[in-house]
Amino acid sequence: MKEIKAVTGRRKNLLMALLMILPLGAAVFSLFIGRYHITPEEFARAIAAFINSGINTNNAETVIFKVRFPRIIAAALAGGSLAAAGLAYQIVFRNPLASPDVLGASAGAGFGACIAIIAGASPLVIQGTAFLSGLAAVGLTCLICGRLGRGEAVLYILAGMVINAVFHAGIGLVKYTADPYSQLQTITFWLMGSMTLIELSQLPILALGTVIGMIPLILFRWKLNLLSFDDTESSSLGLDTVPFRLLIIAASTLLCSVATATCGMVGWVGLMVPHIARSLTGANTRYLLPASFLIGSAYLIFIDDIARIMLSIELPLGVLTAIIGVPVFIVLLVKGQGKWK
Repeated sequence: MKEIKAVTGRRKNLLMALLMILPLGAAVFSLFIGRYHITPEEFARAIAAFINSGINTNNAETVIFKVRFPRIIAAALAGGSLAAAGLAYQIVFRNPLASPDVLGASAGAGFGACIAIIAGASPLVIQGTAFLSGLAAVGLTCLICGRLGRGEAVLYILAGMVINAVFHAGIGLVKYTADPYSQLQTITFWLMGSMTLIELSQLPILALGTVIGMIPLILFRWKLNLLSFDDTESSSLGLDTVPFRLLIIAASTLLCSVATATCGMVGWVGLMVPHIARSLTGANTRYLLPASFLIGSAYLIFIDDIARIMLSIELPLGVLTAIIGVPVFIVLLVKGQGKWK
């Protein structure tokens, strides 16, 4: 029995090593593809020039360091954050259809971004406003549940539906009052998800939010397994479910808000990727959580590549994630229906 467990553990460790290579390989590949083709020789010269004198006006250096590099890093962090947040929500609410927008984080972030766009704010201010608005939306959800005096998962979902509806109504109102020739187009494209406006100055906020949000999930990932049981059973195993659930919700909301604030409302990543990871690693969050983050990172890098090169105009990320995610999720649903009951 111990030998079987050791073999299984070695296989999962090997799988995790391969998954760590996946986003790195996707990032390297993405640096070379696009409408401006980068050869390995140009890439090597750009790296050497950057080390010696920083970013110059050379086309290759500009494309690599000011366009593609920020987009790749943002896609990797945002994709991993959405996938990890989606997995945490599915575990916390014991619902395989839970996703990062279940508590209103995405809708709140979208509303904040719309307000900032209407005000003519810079991309960095738009990102900050969206981030704070997403946190405020989830704060309202938790406040409603706190006033009810109970911490059941279903109450969070119901309160999240209410907050989602309120902020989506706010988004509709802002779009109705926006300038149809400039602001409305920007708002619509941002709400569908895009990496077009990503700049190096936006990456520190995204990276910091991702690190802070992932720390409690990584440190307590073994306790996440206990949330799959009933609250009574979890409590009998020594887990104080209500404060722990709030901690996981706060960390997941931070991940969702900072990702949405950076690349807009990108759906299906947090819903689909955790199920793909679960089919590879099993339900143990020791492996499932990092696998979800790594697969989500590689997946959104891949989606952004398609958005950049598929047509002469750049496609919204949310449209592509839905087109790809729906059939994949249907296949996962059919194959795993017995396990979902």
